[in-house]
Amino acid sequence: MRDGFISKLKNKNMAYLHSETSRESSVRVKRVAFVLLDHFSMMSFTGAVDALVTTNLMTSNTVYEVVVVAAQDRSVLSDLGIGIEADVALSAFDLNQYQVDTLIVCGGLRKASAHAYSANEVKTGR
Repeated sequence: MRDGFISKLKNKNMAYLHSETSRESSVRVKRVAFVLLDHFSMMSFTGAVDALVTTNLMTSNTVYEVVVVAAQDRSVLSDLGIGIEADVALSAFDLNQYQVDTLIVCGGLRKASAHAYSANEVKTGR
């Protein structure tokens, strides 16, 4: 994922860190890959990524790196109809090349209805 968000806020949380950071410097960065299927749950994806980003913001060293993988092309549509641009398509993704520690698949069965119902149709069922 892009580092812009992390770099802008990283130093704002330094006041909350313990003075001893030598233990953290020896921790290896863990790479987490999210494979996003069509109509994946945006809430599940963003909640998980937020936890990883927050961990990075609250430590002096990067703990997690996030790689976003699209199931088909480099862009994938969420259950809310919001498109996400992935770092790589699944067809070009190699676990060894990316040295992934954790692989999370975000799927979902919800998708926007092709038919918009009027208030009258909802009330009467017709």
